[in-house]
Amino acid sequence: MSAHKINFSYLENLDKSNNYNRWIYDCIKPYLGNEILDIGSGLGHIIEYFPKDKKITLTDCDDKNLFLLSQRFAHQPVQIVKLDITNDKEALHFKDMDTVVSLNVLEHIENDLAAIKNISGMLKTGGIGIFFVPACPFLYTSLDKSLGHVRRYTLASLKSKILAAEFSIVRIEYFNIFGMFTWFLTNIVYRRGLPKAATCKVLDKLVPALSCIQQHFKFPAGQSILAVARKET
Repeated sequence: MSAHKINFSYLENLDKSNNYNRWIYDCIKPYLGNEILDIGSGLGHIIEYFPKDKKITLTDCDDKNLFLLSQRFAHQPVQIVKLDITNDKEALHFKDMDTVVSLNVLEHIENDLAAIKNISGMLKTGGIGIFFVPACPFLYTSLDKSLGHVRRYTLASLKSKILAAEFSIVRIEYFNIFGMFTWFLTNIVYRRGLPKAATCKVLDKLVPALSCIQQHFKFPAGQSILAVARKET
């Protein structure tokens, strides 16, 4: 990615949001193959839930994150590699993968289409790309900018770029409409910036109820977008 160092306190708050991380994992779990490459692993807060019998490669372009990943997963059979997904030569080191996962990464990249095409190039025919990005451009604030977000996505904008990279869409939907309202109130109405750790804890406790609601209803907007795509050629 554009070598942007994501706000570390933000990563730490995400790392402690166990219910939220599990919610994302439960949504992507059915699509994980036996060999998984994770792009921009950060602190590894979702990889923590990946099955231990999978062949997992964690990547990041930030040396601090790579060091912390090596400590966190020191006793687990994972490979940790420095990778800038926008670097075509580095991406060429990976071929014929079952699954490539990109969670909260594309929004940091100026040329996100090039990154998606590199992800496509890493996969075997029929392989799965999983993308999770912040949604709704009207929610873009100075906080997004401080976090290194270049953009927020709509279903249409993300879908068009995925299709342009020789993928077909398996699943694409908005995720966490309640988080969208929280973001709107916090960062547009009250302009409070990053939520405090205590606030994150409270919100995390609501996740089981929110995930249950999302299972039964499809919403026309959300805090994020989850997309699952299959490489066609």
